[in-house]
Amino acid sequence: MKIKSFMIILLIVLSAFPSFAGELYDYSEKLNNEFSVSKKTKLIKVTAVPRLLEKDFAIFLIDVFKEKEPRKKIIAKWKPIQKKMLAEGYAFEVEFELLNKNLDSGIEVNLVGDLVNKITLENNLGEHVIMYKFKGQKSSSLNFMTPKIKLLCLFNTKTEKGNPLLRKGVTSLKLNIQKLADNFPEISLDWAVPLSYYAVKRPAEMKALFGIRPLRTLRTYKTQVYHKSKSSAIPHIKRIKRKDETGDE
Repeated sequence: MKIKSFMIILLIVLSAFPSFAGELYDYSEKLNNEFSVSKKTKLIKVTAVPRLLEKDFAIFLIDVFKEKEPRKKIIAKWKPIQKKMLAEGYAFEVEFELLNKNLDSGIEVNLVGDLVNKITLENNLGEHVIMYKFKGQKSSSLNFMTPKIKLLCLFNTKTEKGNPLLRKGVTSLKLNIQKLADNFPEISLDWAVPLSYYAVKRPAEMKALFGIRPLRTLRTYKTQVYHKSKSSAIPHIKRIKRKDETGDE
C-alpha cells in the first residue's frame, strides 16, 4: 500500500515537474540564505554558510526526478553522497569578497600565510577544531581581476584532546578567521546549534515523498572525523560507523 501511495505521489510530482523543480531550487536558496552569516571590514566582506545536507539533497532531487526512478533507487543513490559528505567532517563554504572592485582604486588584499592554520571552528565552551583541508582557492589575492575567492573549509569533528566539538552543553559555533593581511583583520562568524529549520519548510511534495524532517547539519554525530594537524607526518582518520540519516522517517 505504501509503495502504491508513493508511486501515485511520484506520478503527480513528475506530471508537474517544472513547477516542483522550481520549488526545490527556491527551497535550496532559502536554506542557503537562512544560514549564511556575513561580516564586513573596511575592504572585504566575508560570508560563510555550513554545508547543508538538506540543501544538497533538494538539488539532488531536481536531477534525479528527471530520470523517473522509484523511491528506493532515489534513496540508494543519495546515501553514498551523504556518507561521503559526513566523512569529511564539518564543512563550511566561505567567500571573501573585495568591496571596491574598481580598477582605478588599485586596491589589493593578499591572503598571507597557510590558510589551513588561519581558520578554526570553536564552540561556546572555548574548544576548537582545526581546518585540516580546504578546496577551491584559485588565487591568493583579492583585486579587480579576482574580486571573490570561494573556499570549502573542512574541519575535524573532535578536538586535539579527543572531545567532540558538538555535544551536550554546546549551544553555538564560531568560525574564527585570523588576520590574513595587514588590511584584513581577524573576523568571527557565529551560528546557534543545532541549526533550526523551522523558518524554512520543506516543499509539500518533498514532505510527501521523504517525510517532514530535514537532513540535519552541524549537530552531534556518533561519527567522529579526526585528521592530525599538518605537523604530523601521516594524517590520521578515525571514524565510528553509524546509521546514515536520509530524512526518511
